[in-house]
Amino acid sequence: MGYNGIWFGIVLVVLIEIAQITPPVGMNLFVLRNISGWSVERIGWVSIPYIMILLVELVLLFVFPGLAIWLPQQMAK
Repeated sequence: MGYNGIWFGIVLVVLIEIAQITPPVGMNLFVLRNISGWSVERIGWVSIPYIMILLVELVLLFVFPGLAIWLPQQMAK
């Protein structure tokens, strides 16, 4: 399909990270609820800036795919 496997793996990991902190069923929200004692709703509101940062990262990975594969290319040299 023309996609680099490393790029696809990195994009998949970012998508899984977003899924882990997205309310109402993000698994990390329930872990934070048990650790902090806050409600899931409060933790959901607090996690919004992190979700936005990950979405910007995802857009950057789609616009500039070289960002994801630059470091592995440097290690292969």
